[in-house]
Amino acid sequence: MAAAASSATKAPAKAGAGGNAPAEGAGSIVLGGKLKEKRGGDAECFDKDYDFAENAGNHFYARALNATVHPMVKTLFGMPTESILIRYCHMRPHVNKEKLRELLHYRPKHFRWAGCDTFCTTTAEGKRSVVVIETNSCPSGQKHMPLLEESNEYGGYKRLIGTTFSDLIEHPMDGKDGPSAKEEIPGGVLAVVYDKNKQEASGYAATMASLSGEPVYLVEFYLTDPEPPVRWDSEGVMSIRVAAATVEANGHSDAATPAAASTIGAPAAVWIPVRACFRYVTQRPWSRLPVVSKTRVLNPVICCLAGGRNKLMASKAYDFFNGEFHEYGLTINVPETIQDVAKVEVPLYVKRFFGGHAVVKVPYGNAGQGVYTILSKEELDSFMAEDHHYGKFIVQSLVGSANWGSVSSTTKERFYHVGTLPTKRGRIYACDVRCMIHYTADGWRPCSMYARRAHEPLPDEAPAPGTSWACLGTNLSKLASDLSWSTESERLLMMDTKDFGRLGVAVDDLIDAFVQTLLSAVAIDKMASRLIKGGVFDKELFSSLNDDPALVAEIMTIPTIAEAAAAAGAVAGAAVGAAAGAAAGAVAEAVVGSA
Repeated sequence: MAAAASSATKAPAKAGAGGNAPAEGAGSIVLGGKLKEKRGGDAECFDKDYDFAENAGNHFYARALNATVHPMVKTLFGMPTESILIRYCHMRPHVNKEKLRELLHYRPKHFRWAGCDTFCTTTAEGKRSVVVIETNSCPSGQKHMPLLEESNEYGGYKRLIGTTFSDLIEHPMDGKDGPSAKEEIPGGVLAVVYDKNKQEASGYAATMASLSGEPVYLVEFYLTDPEPPVRWDSEGVMSIRVAAATVEANGHSDAATPAAASTIGAPAAVWIPVRACFRYVTQRPWSRLPVVSKTRVLNPVICCLAGGRNKLMASKAYDFFNGEFHEYGLTINVPETIQDVAKVEVPLYVKRFFGGHAVVKVPYGNAGQGVYTILSKEELDSFMAEDHHYGKFIVQSLVGSANWGSVSSTTKERFYHVGTLPTKRGRIYACDVRCMIHYTADGWRPCSMYARRAHEPLPDEAPAPGTSWACLGTNLSKLASDLSWSTESERLLMMDTKDFGRLGVAVDDLIDAFVQTLLSAVAIDKMASRLIKGGVFDKELFSSLNDDPALVAEIMTIPTIAEAAAAAGAVAGAAVGAAAGAAAGAVAEAVVGSA
């Protein structure tokens, strides 16, 4: 979920001004019916001699650098995987220990790094559990996490790059014997591509340079850049635009090809191939990165489409997982969800299933964009009055207070916020815990954690129309009119000795959050594997599971050489005749691939 200021005159309650669904105005990618432009320059470069400790303030919050990690959090991160398993099953005797052990060591084919936003909840009967709100395929969190060991100045950046990313570039995705990324793409460099959160993106690039012992390029890659610094060839190899002088200084000129200088880049630039990249591209990433590529990507876009940035597909992935593993006592806890809802149907489901109190989500947003908390007719009417780019929504049970949460028309459990410990004034705030995990040689491990609270405390009675987001939304990101992002860090709750105690959680709650995140990641990886058959994206299956033409039309595909040649020949043939068309088709292989 996301956060934004809210007032009685603002409706619907939603992730606004940094967080509403794409619409015209401030905090939107649309203006005057057209996409706003945001440009990125040529790639920056971090070399192996970059002093991370000296520049730690560029990659961590100052609060995190000066904080001491809480002993309970340190306990979780220090527990061997087997100890986590034993404790979890000890607290839940109905869970099949062997099946959970398999999942803790499940090797993903696609989704190697994940983050879940979770709520610590209770029910009307007082049953406490951790509930998954959404899963993220390129989650933030490193900059908020206090160091676990003073000797590791890189913190979680090193945990992720030194294990998960290193394994990706040395071994094929399926884990079998095969060529490394360097052998597959000779002369290819390492890169980090991003469209927000430069603080963490640069931290990954700097860590990668230090651990690999070679230059690493940091590339801005925005959704609406008319001169993007990234392109793809017909074989799925990524290239990035870099200043020619930088490439020459790094000894990468042999693999470079000339590039037209960008408006804000260097006067002389070249394209260089990338053998592996770390992706922090969050806004509609499937429109800029192909689903299948030769360049190895952490995480590949299929993870986004399968549920890591697609709440509709995530819901179906969870259903498939729960159907398969319920007999072993393993279930992903989620609010009741209605899938594939057309806009005109939203009022029916909100009233019929949830008593007028629900959450409506545009499935494909992130950072809280397109999330609407609806607790009144005014909020529902305002949602219905908005124009929406996509055709499908999900409607979920609202996790609120026991006095005013969703009213169930089914036998499914209703969840209520446990929230923070009461303040001196007796106020309890809704809060979430972000749990980031990654796959390593020791199985799945926690990588970082942090928490966030809402703007306003949970009221005893249902909030006034238009104000529900203020007491329910927790996201910190805020999108400005110039398409830049800011963070409302005053609501951040870190895993340190100062903030952690306010959450009212214990080690067992953290273990529960870790396991719920693990199960969600496995579910989405299994969905991704269903959608990739023989190295090819099954677009027909995806379109059947996610029947939203607006989304499907955005998915980037790379034509084969034959398809590109035929298309180029057809276009040229229409313009100058069949002979010219045949000639154009013959040379298409040399020019196809610019994204």
